[in-house]
Amino acid sequence: MTITGIEISNSGDKGISAGEGSTLHVSDIRIYGALTGLASKDGSLLIADQITITNAQVGAAVFRKKPEYEPARMKLTNVDYEDIGNLGIVELGSGILWNDKEYRGYVKFDIEAMYARFSK
Repeated sequence: MTITGIEISNSGDKGISAGEGSTLHVSDIRIYGALTGLASKDGSLLIADQITITNAQVGAAVFRKKPEYEPARMKLTNVDYEDIGNLGIVELGSGILWNDKEYRGYVKFDIEAMYARFSK
């Protein structure tokens, strides 16, 4: 799937999220006010180019939420951040390729704790 030329404002949890073994291409996207700007989880690949993320707790996150899936991947080029708490989080086994530099995860996330804030 390909998404291009949109603005996402105050989406809540994630601006854009790829999940459950999907491949998602996004370009020319502006995200304002998400907890996480871009997310790839559960064996998915998110390819993002020309992205602006503003006012988010996390810019990009890759992780495995469901044990039946493989770790996730993300490829980022031309991504700009403003007012971001943490540029990226990468879980054990997952990876981000950002402007041709690879970032691998070395710690298993507590997924239940990540999502607990939404059950209130």
